[in-house]
Amino acid sequence: KYWFVDLNGGACRMAGRRICNDRMLFADGSLDCMYAADDAAVARFVASTASLAGYIEGLGVPFLYVQAPYKHPLEGGLAPPGWPLANLNDEALRAVSALEGRGVRTLDLVRALAATRKDVAANFYPTDHHWRGRAALKAARLVSRRLSDVLGDASLRSPPQLRAGNWERRVERGAFLGSHGRRTGRFFAGTDDFEYFVPKFRTDIARYMGGRPCASGEFVKSVLEMRFLSKGLHERNAYGVYGTDRNEVAFVNGKARSSAKVLFVKDSFANPVAGFLATVCREVVKVDPRRCESRDEILRLVEKHRPDAVVMLVHPVAMRNEKFVFAGAGPQEAPPPTEAPRLWYNMDSTPTHQGTRKKKEVGRASIDIRAFPGGGRRRGGRDGS
Repeated sequence: KYWFVDLNGGACRMAGRRICNDRMLFADGSLDCMYAADDAAVARFVASTASLAGYIEGLGVPFLYVQAPYKHPLEGGLAPPGWPLANLNDEALRAVSALEGRGVRTLDLVRALAATRKDVAANFYPTDHHWRGRAALKAARLVSRRLSDVLGDASLRSPPQLRAGNWERRVERGAFLGSHGRRTGRFFAGTDDFEYFVPKFRTDIARYMGGRPCASGEFVKSVLEMRFLSKGLHERNAYGVYGTDRNEVAFVNGKARSSAKVLFVKDSFANPVAGFLATVCREVVKVDPRRCESRDEILRLVEKHRPDAVVMLVHPVAMRNEKFVFAGAGPQEAPPPTEAPRLWYNMDSTPTHQGTRKKKEVGRASIDIRAFPGGGRRRGGRDGS
């Protein structure tokens, strides 16, 4: 099937289309999804996260919310004029402000890493939604500095282990077809060079999954998972090198500069950040709500590990995911989920049995992509042109 995906994407590109298989090609040559504004989801997420923070603080454990950026610049300018799309970074900043208003500690990485188009080009992969290793390393430095203030731990202020000059950048040329690129093929927006970082200093870290040891030794063996670079281009999730989204993964560093034990409540954006921090902290634990059987399991894991600090680091899309709406302490429940907003656009000119056009649900509002530049007109196939 991969040859068809490639062929379809190449045909869309030659036809000058801006959309292929639900993914949009932006002005800078990058791919992304299309989201409509969802104020209800942001409000629900803020209330839920504030509840989680209050519960954890009640255990005597400091809570820090870290906002990872979306790959659209705050200055805008990527989407064609007139497209009714939301910049999720705007929603993220509103969430940060609302959490601060509720007394939650926060760290904003949006302005640091996605303020301008130049920032986005440097820090994100064109065919994927994730940030590059260089952006995650900078994020790790900022998180470490903020934890130094929260914990009163001077060793986390500016650890040499997190300085860019102490890491070797390695590049796999054309080796990455990201989450968006795998839907459009390698000929629609090309492929990415994948970068990962290896410390120039000695490390001795043990990795545990669910409390069971699974790897130990140097960073490249204990933290990185190099097997993800061995698969074919369309099957390869190169970003998985920084760790997959398994639940309750722990890194233990007996020779760490800091004695801090940090627990991440996270999505995939935190994987490289946690790995980098494992070179500095005595223990780093990752808890992924998407892999928890219940919301109460997250609270149980926090109580089980009793960390020195809990860091919640997520991407703005997490605000739309019910798995990131947490139960409060004890019998309290998070606010009930609201109906997800919808964005409809015409996907297929083939009539249904009612005589209407087929549509694809991705957000709110009703638009016909043919009314916008590059929307194109369908002539068959399964492409979302």
